[in-house]
Amino acid sequence: MDDETNVDESFFVLSSIFVHFRHSICEPSLAIHVIDLGLRTPDLRLSMELDLTRITWPVVAALLLVVLIGFGLLGAAVTPVDAQGEPALLTAQRWTAARLARHANAETEALVKDATELRRLLEREHPDPIDAMLLAQRIYAEHRTGSTATVAARQALIVAAEMAARYAVGAATRQEALNTFGEAMASIEALSPEPPVT
Repeated sequence: MDDETNVDESFFVLSSIFVHFRHSICEPSLAIHVIDLGLRTPDLRLSMELDLTRITWPVVAALLLVVLIGFGLLGAAVTPVDAQGEPALLTAQRWTAARLARHANAETEALVKDATELRRLLEREHPDPIDAMLLAQRIYAEHRTGSTATVAARQALIVAAEMAARYAVGAATRQEALNTFGEAMASIEALSPEPPVT
């Protein structure tokens, strides 16, 4: 039992906390007192007092005005505008459309990255069958599901990766693999405003 007591005493023990509000018309203040923190020493008494008598209402009003102006400037900077330059109301449909567009853009970036890896594999004179198989499996696992905006590009890249794996083991010709890769690239380029493979 003494061991448990010693362990308990080795930590700071907060034995009493109380908050005292003293409010009057002339002298409003807030006092927070924390007492009896000890580590096998005499009680350490700690207190903190925040005096609100020096804060005047004009100062509070000025601070609130600065905060409101800051929020207004932030809102003007981030609010989307329509074709006429008028601020657009952010409806639930617009939030959903923006979220779906971000998701489709992320999928397009992943498609471009994987297409680049597939292109590098097909550029080799004799691609390693294991590397080709692992790449095809990873592409299938990553792109078998996603948004409807990228479905054609995802499926075309999966087929191209499968054809590259078949080419690596000798079950398809190089030209078949290059043709399916070209079709996949055409689908990906239709999604991406910039040429994906450099």
